[in-house]
Amino acid sequence: VKERNRSYTSDRVLFASDTITAQRLADAGRYWTPLNCDWRGRVYGICHFNFQRDDRVRALFLFADGQPIGEEGLRWLKIHVATVGDFNKISKRSLEEREAWTNANVEKLLLTASEPTTAMWWTFADKPFLFLAAIMELSDALHGGASWSTRLPVSFDGSCSGLQHLAAMTRD
Repeated sequence: VKERNRSYTSDRVLFASDTITAQRLADAGRYWTPLNCDWRGRVYGICHFNFQRDDRVRALFLFADGQPIGEEGLRWLKIHVATVGDFNKISKRSLEEREAWTNANVEKLLLTASEPTTAMWWTFADKPFLFLAAIMELSDALHGGASWSTRLPVSFDGSCSGLQHLAAMTRD
């Protein structure tokens, strides 16, 4: 037990450091994450606190400026909820099946979003903090309607294809 507890020391130090950094950035309001592009066109965060880190850090990131979610955005949010939850390997199924999974579980998801400390099933998700952030966003979107403004980043693909992202941003 002592050996196991000692192995968690670095995890506790990192968690404390991430918590302090997140609080300072939240207090600052708007901030930017510097990025570096390598020779293959992959984009990486330069600072340690960035959106490419593990689940608990990635879930803290929101865009500074939101956009109206609309029907298409709501669909992608539902797909994202199922993907990061990945219960029964739903992430390996079609986009339509993932959206259907979210629709079938919407009552449970809304309950969890409103009471995350009592409805703890989210802790068994593949990416629990991303899942919790996504279901909270889903709850707000469903209550706010199509004009509701979302700021949550939604993952489309797990690769670091920086050139594809830059091409999409510049429409080249």
